[in-house]
Amino acid sequence: MAFLFGESLSYKPEKDSLTVYPEIAGSYPNFIFDINSDELELFEKTLLTASSEEKFDEVVLKWGVRRTHPQFWQIFHDFTQWQREQNPIDAGVFDANRYENL
Repeated sequence: MAFLFGESLSYKPEKDSLTVYPEIAGSYPNFIFDINSDELELFEKTLLTASSEEKFDEVVLKWGVRRTHPQFWQIFHDFTQWQREQNPIDAGVFDANRYENL
């Protein structure tokens, strides 16, 4: 964003898009969705049609990995292991400081 205030004035919902990467992007995850490959199309459709906070909460409840998720650390450490296997030179520890508990 170029401006501190008036952010909503620049929204263009008709130009919004969704890209799902089959890998990790970045070092500072702010939220994790754990999706089985056979549910990917359903996830995409459900996320794209989540037009309210309540609908988005449903997506988070079904696929989201909150800090309180019983497998949070296992999933989080799986990222680190995947990165070590795929890109050992740049691998490191993911920073969970920015992780939100949607």
